[in-house]
Order: sequence, then structure tokens, then C-alpha cells
Amino acid sequence: MKRANDFLKKFQSLTPPHDALKKAIVNAARVYGVNLSKGQIKMHNATAYIEAPSIIKNKIRIHRGDILKHIHEELPKSSSLVRDIR
Repeated sequence: MKRANDFLKKFQSLTPPHDALKKAIVNAARVYGVNLSKGQIKMHNATAYIEAPSIIKNKIRIHRGDILKHIHEELPKSSSLVRDIR
């Protein structure tokens, strides 16, 4: 007979719904010299809001199109989930 712990183990590795998107944003921003953490990114209505100093936000604004393109290449289904970065 299986224990309840065995059944629940497969649910321990689940991540929040936007976790993969946040990882993709962090990786894409890192390509352009911007260091972010997943905690600095908030998702709302297909927009990623960056909570960081203005210098970092300006770098992201400059490379916004390239970052979005990189995210959509990394996660093809993300085109409907992330449409803008602010």
C-alpha cells in the first residue's frame, strides 16, 4: 500500500504559474547586461512589471524589443502571456 507522502511528492516540484516566465525574463535581461531576480518581477495582465532602480529600468526599456523576442524564442507559448515589460 502506498503512503500519502509518496502521492504528494510529485506535487512538491510544481512551480507557480509565472515562474517559468520570470526565469525567461531574467535570462533574457542578463544577455543585455541587466541583472534581475525573480522577486523583482511582477506579472499582471500580460505585462511584466520590473521593481528595480531607474537605471535598470532604462536599460530594459532600451532593449525591450530584443528582450521580448528572446523570451518568445525561449518559451514559444509565452507570446500571449508576456506582451510588454515596464
